[in-house]
Amino acid sequence: MTNEIGNKLVEFVKIRIGSGLLHNSVDRNDVPVITVDRANLLETLRLLRDDTKWHFRFLVWLTAIDYPDDAYRFYIVYELRNIDNFITVRLKVPLAENDAWIPTITSIYPGANWHEREMMELFGIDVRDHPDPRKLLLPDWMDE
Repeated sequence: MTNEIGNKLVEFVKIRIGSGLLHNSVDRNDVPVITVDRANLLETLRLLRDDTKWHFRFLVWLTAIDYPDDAYRFYIVYELRNIDNFITVRLKVPLAENDAWIPTITSIYPGANWHEREMMELFGIDVRDHPDPRKLLLPDWMDE
């Protein structure tokens, strides 16, 4: 993706969510990385999915990154793709260790289901309102 397209995408998000956009950058592969606060996550995902110009209909993956020594212990990262134009964007949400929860995005991207379950299990991040919070990888007795 060219820097020009990335800049237009960031401007589009900034106009719509304002101060909810915390930071933006571009990774070494020219993929825009947009950091938003948790309160604006669902709105931003819907914007990116539903806007007819951007149309990021495909959730490629999501995961958590753990930075034990940072003010924000976790970053939840969502990679989205416009499959018509092969445009990719990454959305990041910072979470403090003592407030490590995120709303489920399964109503927007149903494919997030197992990714969110894995994140709950391996990072201990609470995914609120998840439709199926059962363990995916570890045995049930691990909670005991």
